[in-house]
Amino acid sequence: MIKIDMSDLDSITDDFIELVDADIIDSAESSARYAVSVSPVLSGMFKANWNASIDKEYDGLVSTSGDSSGAAVMSSISSELGTFSLKKDSVIFIQNNVSNEDEHYAATVSFDQKQITADRIISRAAAVAAEKLN
Repeated sequence: MIKIDMSDLDSITDDFIELVDADIIDSAESSARYAVSVSPVLSGMFKANWNASIDKEYDGLVSTSGDSSGAAVMSSISSELGTFSLKKDSVIFIQNNVSNEDEHYAATVSFDQKQITADRIISRAAAVAAEKLN
């Protein structure tokens, strides 16, 4: 007789999912940490408006206060990412929602003499996330 105890399989599957969740969360946090850390700081408003959301784009209010260290925004991002649980078609959004009347500030901000734009911040943040998963 062959007996397959599904409770063992369920336990193994749960452990595997927890490990994958942890890796994905770590990767997303690393990506967010990169984006926050390289964001320009004048008032800190751009840095303060990085957000993480799960399965839908962030649609909250723009923070008008600054966060020049990025500590408060990273705490908020980590808290949100901590709710992530892998399921089919899961998506984590990390985005900046600062805007002005004409166009998205996050898409046009530039700083230092090399003109490093938000597009480069985001592409490098995505690369950081991918490196974490490898």
